Amino acid sequence: MKKILILLLLLYFSCFYTFSATFDENRIATGKNKFGFAVGYGNQLFWDVTYNYQLLLYSLQYQYTFYQKNSFSSELVIQPQYNAASFFEDTQKYSFEYGVNIGALLRKELSNFSVFAMLSAGPHYVSDVPSRQANGFIFSDNLMVGVSYMLTENLGLDVRGGV
Repeated sequence: MKKILILLLLLYFSCFYTFSATFDENRIATGKNKFGFAVGYGNQLFWDVTYNYQLLLYSLQYQYTFYQKNSFSSELVIQPQYNAASFFEDTQKYSFEYGVNIGALLRKELSNFSVFAMLSAGPHYVSDVPSRQANGFIFSDNLMVGVSYMLTENLGLDVRGGV
């Protein structure tokens, strides 16, 4: 357990310089199909911007394992999202974003946990944004790495960081 904690801390503090977020996901695993709910937080901590942008992320997640050999697997990911944002330029503003991302997840199973990388993209709608972005329809893309730990046979916890 100590090794997992050290790995998670290193992952959180060293993987990404522009955007960091952690996600807790409760998964229900049923063979090749996995369903989950993810909640996260994001900001622009390491970007040199003139506004403070914060984001709360909520998403459902479906994963289908389409390839598995030894301790490696590849999974299709479908992730509908709703995100609530706040930012301060001249005044405090609030915004929402929703859309669907589709992507791939590569997983390496270890003794009692696994590590993974996920890349996904999809169309989203944004209600209000800072001046350097455009309102309306956008294309969202995500790259995440994380660790999964199975709490029971059908319930797991994921911790992720991403850009």
